[in-house]
Amino acid sequence: DQSAVNVWRNMVWAFRRPARILGFSGGVDSFYSLYNLHLSHSSKSAKITHLAFNDCGSHGHRSRQAVRLRKNRLKRVKAVGKDLDLPVIEIRSNMDKLYRGISFEETFTLRNIACSLLLQSRHAHFFYSSAHSYKRLHEGDSISWVEPFLFPLFSTRGLKLFIEGCATSRPAKIE
Repeated sequence: DQSAVNVWRNMVWAFRRPARILGFSGGVDSFYSLYNLHLSHSSKSAKITHLAFNDCGSHGHRSRQAVRLRKNRLKRVKAVGKDLDLPVIEIRSNMDKLYRGISFEETFTLRNIACSLLLQSRHAHFFYSSAHSYKRLHEGDSISWVEPFLFPLFSTRGLKLFIEGCATSRPAKIE
């Protein structure tokens, strides 16, 4: 089945300098990145300007339960954005239709790269939070173990992709 992949973007682009966008799920890794890239910086030019919430299959297939989960997660992300005065870019895709028989866990890095590439015409920097530290990159059989090397390779002229959080293990992120 070669059905079309639909993508919806709900964005407000009101910035004078290049955007600094953080992919933000509301999990441990993305909160750690938010702290490092926004809350710990005193320089306004180094701070995050937008949060991006990618809906590319992590909430499950389009069941009522999956829709409810997505809405609840997005509500929490929007609350963080509101508290920090950061606009939230919601990216919704049905690309999971292309991956029938392949789990989200096997493809989430590539799906998130695809979502970030939608923003490439905005001369932006996109930061993606990795769950893995550099010390453990050789372990495991998941594509996520090569995120620090793979993600930046997809940078374009209009979008620079960065990985964040690899210098710190997940247990250290929650200390």
